[in-house]
Amino acid sequence: MHSISSKCLDYQKSLLIEFKDTLEFDHSYSTKLMSWREDMNFVFGAASHIAPVACSKCSSLQRWNLANKNGINGMILVAFGKLAGLTYLNLFYRGFTGQVPIEISSLLTFLKLGMNDLQVPVPKPIFQLSGLESLLRFGDMFNGALELNDILCPPKNLKTLDLSNNFLSINTSETSKTTDSCFPNYGNDSKTTCLLQGVEVSDIGNNQFNDTFPCKLKSLSKLRILVRRRLTMKSPPCTSWRCVLLFAFMSTSMGIHSVSGLCLDDQKSLLVDLRNTLEFNRSTSTKLVTWNSSTDCCLWGGVTCHSSSGQVIGLDLSGEGLSGPIDKSSSLFKMQSLQSLNLAYNRYIDGTIPSRIGTLSGLTYLNLSRTGFAGQVPIGISHLVRLHILDISQPFFWPGTFSLCMKSPNLATLVQNMTNLRELHVDGIDLSANGKRWFEPLLSSLSHLRVLSMSICNITTEFPRSLAKLYSLSVIRLDNNDLPGTVPESLASLKNLETLTLRNSRLIGTFPEEILQMPTLSTLDLSDNGELQGMLPDFVQNASLQTLLLNSTKFSGPLPTSIGNLKKLQTVDLSYCSFRGVIPSSIVSLNQLEFLDLSSNLLFGPIPSFSSAKNMRKLHLSSNKLNGSITSTEWEGLSNLESLDLSNNSLTGSIPTSLFYLPSLKNMQMSKNKFSGQLNEFESMPSSMLDTVDLSSNNLEGPVPKSIFQLRGLVSLSLSGNKFNGTLQLHEILSPLKDLKYLFLSDNFLYIDTRVNPAAENSSFPQLWILRLASCNLGILPEFLRNQSELLDLDLSNNHIQGMVPKWIWAFSEGLFYLNLSCNNFVELERPISPAPALNILDLHSNNIQGELPSQMFEGRQYMDCSSNKFTSIDAGSDLSSAVFLSLARNDIHGSIPTSLCNATDLEVLDLEDNHFKGTIPHCLIAGTPNLHVLNAKRNNLSGLIPDKIGKICKFQTLNFNGNFLQGQIPRSIVHCKELKVIDFGNNQLNDTFPCELKRLSKLQVLILRSNKFSGSIDCPKQNSTWPSLQILDLASNHFSGDLKAQYFAKWSSMMAGMNESQTEPDHLQYRPTDEYGLYEDRVGVTFKGRNFELTKILRIFTSIDLSKNAFHGEIPVELVNLNALIVLNLSYNSLSGKIPSSLGNLQQLESLDLSCNTLNGNIPQELAKLYFLEYLNLSFNKLAGPIPIGTQLQSFSASSYEGNLGLYGPPLTTSSRSKHAPGLTLPTSLEESACSSTSEVEWMLRGAEIGFPVGLTIFIGPLLYIRRWRQWYCEQLDRIAIKIRHKEDRTSGRRRRRRRQKQIH
Repeated sequence: MHSISSKCLDYQKSLLIEFKDTLEFDHSYSTKLMSWREDMNFVFGAASHIAPVACSKCSSLQRWNLANKNGINGMILVAFGKLAGLTYLNLFYRGFTGQVPIEISSLLTFLKLGMNDLQVPVPKPIFQLSGLESLLRFGDMFNGALELNDILCPPKNLKTLDLSNNFLSINTSETSKTTDSCFPNYGNDSKTTCLLQGVEVSDIGNNQFNDTFPCKLKSLSKLRILVRRRLTMKSPPCTSWRCVLLFAFMSTSMGIHSVSGLCLDDQKSLLVDLRNTLEFNRSTSTKLVTWNSSTDCCLWGGVTCHSSSGQVIGLDLSGEGLSGPIDKSSSLFKMQSLQSLNLAYNRYIDGTIPSRIGTLSGLTYLNLSRTGFAGQVPIGISHLVRLHILDISQPFFWPGTFSLCMKSPNLATLVQNMTNLRELHVDGIDLSANGKRWFEPLLSSLSHLRVLSMSICNITTEFPRSLAKLYSLSVIRLDNNDLPGTVPESLASLKNLETLTLRNSRLIGTFPEEILQMPTLSTLDLSDNGELQGMLPDFVQNASLQTLLLNSTKFSGPLPTSIGNLKKLQTVDLSYCSFRGVIPSSIVSLNQLEFLDLSSNLLFGPIPSFSSAKNMRKLHLSSNKLNGSITSTEWEGLSNLESLDLSNNSLTGSIPTSLFYLPSLKNMQMSKNKFSGQLNEFESMPSSMLDTVDLSSNNLEGPVPKSIFQLRGLVSLSLSGNKFNGTLQLHEILSPLKDLKYLFLSDNFLYIDTRVNPAAENSSFPQLWILRLASCNLGILPEFLRNQSELLDLDLSNNHIQGMVPKWIWAFSEGLFYLNLSCNNFVELERPISPAPALNILDLHSNNIQGELPSQMFEGRQYMDCSSNKFTSIDAGSDLSSAVFLSLARNDIHGSIPTSLCNATDLEVLDLEDNHFKGTIPHCLIAGTPNLHVLNAKRNNLSGLIPDKIGKICKFQTLNFNGNFLQGQIPRSIVHCKELKVIDFGNNQLNDTFPCELKRLSKLQVLILRSNKFSGSIDCPKQNSTWPSLQILDLASNHFSGDLKAQYFAKWSSMMAGMNESQTEPDHLQYRPTDEYGLYEDRVGVTFKGRNFELTKILRIFTSIDLSKNAFHGEIPVELVNLNALIVLNLSYNSLSGKIPSSLGNLQQLESLDLSCNTLNGNIPQELAKLYFLEYLNLSFNKLAGPIPIGTQLQSFSASSYEGNLGLYGPPLTTSSRSKHAPGLTLPTSLEESACSSTSEVEWMLRGAEIGFPVGLTIFIGPLLYIRRWRQWYCEQLDRIAIKIRHKEDRTSGRRRRRRRQKQIH
């Protein structure tokens, strides 16, 4: 206080000195305590250091100002209440915490508490201070509910009321609501007499009021300014002109609204100039079109004027359709009084953000979100140091594309002086240039930040663990960034945190349960973090959680019963997680729940009754293991339910027809369950809104109820994959359903009668988009299809349609995308062929279509399957450049492989199996098709070398050239194909050593090199790599030699029990192209149980090793015991010696064991009797001795399994068998036994042939070289013989192929 001319009393001075001594202050900055002036001070320390005793003695004190830059913190002292004469108290912009003392001077006329950290409910005694004229409590953290009368009936002298920027809500009790009605005769209502009767300015913006706004405010005669920004209150239909005028100004923009008569001429002139320079859409504008020069500019849409000066302080042009750049000379930048500027949602504004925007230094609110601004955020924004809210977030359309960025200046520079900032929205702005320490400037500059929204900002660093140091945060949005790392538990210390969204941010580790238990948290979104783990904790009563999104994470464990405590829950998405157990019955007590998605988890048990969830709109429980039946009573009362998805479970029983009567239900998904029985007719037509019904893939039977076709709002109906029977008249189905677009009736026992009245086709049938009639016993092509001009997808497969494929089928719908005519009896293609341009997918497989495949069939097709027909050739000029999946397998096509395939740069699958292609493999097919994953040319007449020009970028997964005449070596460049899973080069003429490079292919699962001319050891001492995924190895019928070493089999983990299981991959080897259309399934030939088999599907559980018919020697390695998932083991026809390892008895999965034609000795191990799955055993023609173990399944095999072992006896060998093999008898010399000759004998025979052949050749060739007449006669005879052989081979080959095809068909 200032003393007045030597009137300072001594005891007063004493009190002041005592008070000064209790304070900590900066002497170098202080201008008042040093001279005892009234205004600015720099005081430090906690409020408790201000001696309460000294304060209480200052009983005559009337004004106390501790505002602005003082460093006082702590609690507001109760001692302030003892200053009975205090009329002015200013504690603005301090670090005060806690609550306002209830004891406070009743004489106060001015109270300013804004910009502190007061986090408690507003004490009611403040509203009972009768002399209070100004109450300013903005920018704190006040919470709780206010009585409506506290706002509408403040102290009678109050002129200014500011409660903005808190966390306040309105108590909407019945008492309050009764004072909130909009009575026409408000002047006669005694309850309106207290309504802000003297208040001229009121600001309640930026709070949590969410009820209907009090319409009685229309009675206020003195209220000039009312601010309601950023609230969710509803405006009632007020009828009074004053009420309408008032609410016209209460927009969501920040600022103050003048009522009338305050517009200044210079301000109007600036606004008119601004409008004239702006380009905007007059048809959609709601604000600029109201700017009429003849009216008060303070009444113009989007304009806010100061209550007394008339200066324009707020400008809201959001959503006005502005376009073009904003020029730096714009009159906008001359409005120096602007406090609020909103240009949001004008996406056609272009250019950069004007740097002159930094001249509007008075701005406290700036919103440039969802505009078309691009480039660097200008340095000028950093000059707006008074900003409370900054929103420059931008829409994000494509990955890697950002319209705005913060590089120079960066984020740190832009915000370093914005110490008043409360909300920062920079979503969709590239912040990558800010580095890994992007978060530090927020900590140092924005200590009072409440809202941090930085979604899709290209941030690539670990999750900021210091985030919890921003103690005031209530909203955190960091979605769609790259924030690998764990979420810190310290976030749970943010006492005001309400919203935390971290969707798709690559989070890992375990999410802290403490955050889930925060009492203030209302929204949590962790979805699409595929490596984030966690469990749901026990939830406490009265938590605030309303939205919980954990979908597509690794959250697991049971759903806690305490989830029923979350009474405010409205949206829950836990889909695509790993939650287990039953759905707790407590979840049905959440009567506020509107959306519940528990799809794709591991939940089981019955579905609880949701009949009490009256607000439920969407209930999705698909792809679990739920069982039991559902009854009609479980769904009663769900009058708001719009979508029900119970598909892909194990639900049984019947489908209650009461579901069809739910009044709001639009989508019903019940497919892929075990529902059975008949679907009953409806007793009465439901007043249903159903547009989608999917009952496919169940066991429903009987006739299809006709009443289902009376659901006239149906857009999609799927009944496929059931046991419905009877006849359906197609015109009866389609005629009532005018909106039907999708119809699926495939795979039932139905007979679909497609005969219709031609005159009624166009008028009565809906225009379908998808029609699936597979396996519907169709005998002819439905004629009504000719008029289905909008059809996109047609499936008529697996019917009995015969004859010619008509030419109209290709073009009846220009948009036809998918056509499936497979598995019918078509024999010919009607010409000319002119497929619709949009036809991408064409399936003609398994018909009997003959002749040439015309070029028009290929043009534009991405997926084309013409396999299993009788096509004989391909038009040489065919354009195959669009092909992604092409199968011509099992036809009679001759000629070379078309080089035009090399133009198909998107080709992923090429299947040419079982044809007559000849010549060499085109080099460009190996090196020039970068996306080719599958190349199958099995069983053709290809010759020459396998091209050795495989590039470093190789995507092959399957290479199959089995059954050709290929020569030379395996190309060493194959090592570039890191994705290879199947290599089948069997039954060729390859002459090579074992290609050790193949061991570097870690994903290899099938390797077949049988029946070639490979030789040498299979040992690869320089290769440390193994085949962890190998499941089939076939090296049979070559010239491999050497010992079988233990390290060969050490790490073949796919042949070890428990090591080859995968929950994510399909159960057999296959490849599906990236566009999801088409499926290639690998097929190979194996020797199994003594016979040759063609595996049409290679199950991942099938494992086989076949090293037969080689020259391996040494003992059988004991380490084979580790391959305990092995099903087939064939080591026959080698020179293996020693005893049969007893450890082979541990191969519990073994079904076929062939060790025949070796030199094994000793007894048959008793342990082989433990092979309970063994179905084939061959130990013949070895040197085994002793009894065959008795009393085991070894006696179940025939005697041929043991023959050729001289010392072996016992059942099943008979007495004659034993005498036959008695010592001294010579071995049989049958063809079979001669095949078991030792390798050395075979080698000597080959060497003799090598010597004898050239000698004989010289004797025969000599006369032909020197006697011309002999030579001429010899050539004529040779030509005659060759012609006969060729004719005979052609006839034999044709018969053989026809027999093979017939076997495949049957």
